[in-house]
Amino acid sequence: MPHCSDCLIAALLLLSGFFGVLKGDHGIVPGMLLSLLGTIMFGLSVYSAKVPSAVYNRLRPWTTVGIVFFLYSALGLYGMQMGNGHTYDAWLDQVDREIFGFDLSEKLQYAISKNFLAVLAFCYAFFIPYIHLSLFLQLESRNGRDQNRFLTSWTLLYITSYLGYVFLPSKGPGAFPEVHQHLELPMSYFVKITMDGVEATGGLFGAFPSLHVGASVFLCWADRRRDTLRCLCYIPIVLGIYLATLALRYHYFFDLLVGSALAFLSHPLGTILWDATHPLQTEEKEDV
Repeated sequence: MPHCSDCLIAALLLLSGFFGVLKGDHGIVPGMLLSLLGTIMFGLSVYSAKVPSAVYNRLRPWTTVGIVFFLYSALGLYGMQMGNGHTYDAWLDQVDREIFGFDLSEKLQYAISKNFLAVLAFCYAFFIPYIHLSLFLQLESRNGRDQNRFLTSWTLLYITSYLGYVFLPSKGPGAFPEVHQHLELPMSYFVKITMDGVEATGGLFGAFPSLHVGASVFLCWADRRRDTLRCLCYIPIVLGIYLATLALRYHYFFDLLVGSALAFLSHPLGTILWDATHPLQTEEKEDV
């Protein structure tokens, strides 16, 4: 049976590709390309399952991570292109207003000082080293079935989030300063490098759901039983990222709610998916 993470990526590419082809016009060529990549991905996963390789099995987790990270910008920008200028920001903004009864993005700018915003920007920028280090520790400290379950769950989180990027493209409240009556953000070193980093990865896209929050919560939650102290150390970082995404105007509050829900659901669902498609062999059961 092909690895679940490979099948999830292939399914995402095929679904996104068919969507582009159905849109027609400028979506046909990229849609066909994504469909081709999805077909190749599925073919390679079937081949690797039939012809096991110790080297490939060792490299598989990091190959999967590399592909998933590459698809972040690729599918985010693809979704914006397929939307042809239309985004779901108005709907997300309306959901936030229904939750709070006011424009959270507008009110928040008056409640956060310049220095506190700089601290939050640092938390936001620290997201990259945090997830890479945590992911390394998670994958390298797990073996066999435990590692495969984790990789499947992690891939499931990203794949379901990318569906939002493709089918519900959005930019976040920062792209609509007039709507939210935004003042200019007070600039500092960390605010500047954070904004420059976002621009370097393609600008504002993929607001729904929040993968910054989803990935942070997922990795923190994964350590709750394996390394409680490390989990507790991650919590301030995760909380800082929560608030930073709002204060820097990259996400709506509803994005954070959905991202968090996906993070918590991906763990059990990924485990169920792996166990359902890769049942324990007799000799494995005897070892458990």
